[in-house]
Formats: sequence, C-alpha cells, structure tokens
Amino acid sequence: MASNVRTRTHPRQPRTGSVDPFTRADGTVYFRGRIRLGDDTLHRLTIPEPFCNVEADARTYTATTQAEEDAHGRILAAKRGTPPPTTVETVREWAGRWMKWRKLRGLSTTPHDRGRLAKFILPVIGPLPIRAVTRDDVERVVQDWIDVSRSLRATRTACRGGPRATRGCWSPRCSRTR
Repeated sequence: MASNVRTRTHPRQPRTGSVDPFTRADGTVYFRGRIRLGDDTLHRLTIPEPFCNVEADARTYTATTQAEEDAHGRILAAKRGTPPPTTVETVREWAGRWMKWRKLRGLSTTPHDRGRLAKFILPVIGPLPIRAVTRDDVERVVQDWIDVSRSLRATRTACRGGPRATRGCWSPRCSRTR
C-alpha cells in the first residue's frame, strides 16, 4: 500500500524573508522586512536607515537577519522573554566559515591556506572556543610550525647531500636510504 506522505528529494532552500514597500508622510518609499521565527510566526523587521531606502539592500539585510535568526534564535528568545541560546563557536568552525568566504571571493590561495590550516593550526587549537584563544595558544601554533619547518629543512638538506648525508638519508621517500 502506497503512502500519501510526500518526501523531499532535494534539500530545502534557505529562508530569505520578504520585503514590503511603505510610504512615509513626505511621500518617500522605504522598505520593511518580514522574517519567520523558529515557532513559525512572522516577525516584522524594521530595517535601519541606510538599508531601507534601496530594495536590493533591504532584501540583503532581511536575508542576513533571517539566516542569523535561523542559526541563533535571538529574536524569538527576546519575544518569549528568555535568554538567547548560547552557542560556542570553535576555531575549526570559524575557519570553515572563513574558508567559504575566501572561496566565494575567488582567492587563488584558498586551497593552500586550507592545507596549512588542516596541517598546522587546527590540530593545535581547532577544538578551542574562538573567544578563548589566547596569545599563548597562537605562540604554541607558531612554535609547532617552526619545529615542523626545521625538521623538513633537515630532511631536504640530508636528501641533497648535505653534511648529514655521509651515511645515507633516513627519509623513506629518498632513494639514498641506508
């Protein structure tokens, strides 16, 4: 027996809210937005002055606010009179958002930066909350990076026949192994 329940075959499009034109007493047109809250109610959004005069800017502002509300639920919490939910963003999550932003901008060094993040930075401070990162944490990342660079430089020197290469190279990638 077939079920009448419809299943979604593609991912849901992100909600962007809507924008409505209004007229001021002096006859100028401005825009206000509406977003849907987590409890499925609509919320009228007053758009600040520089963004409310142009429809494209108002749409961008409304879509950004809708995405923030979907992610954090601050407006719904204020409406209910409860404290907003606390979320802790880690260095790894922040770096993921940063890499998406760099990729959207079309920066050519993004793949190299992603590799450096994965190899040097995220193993050391990736799970830490972004707000809890201290100078000592950053110095630890830099020191680890320096140590790795020194060991790589020593390997390359040995493989090229430097002073340590008298008995053969210890690197498994080198053809001059012991």
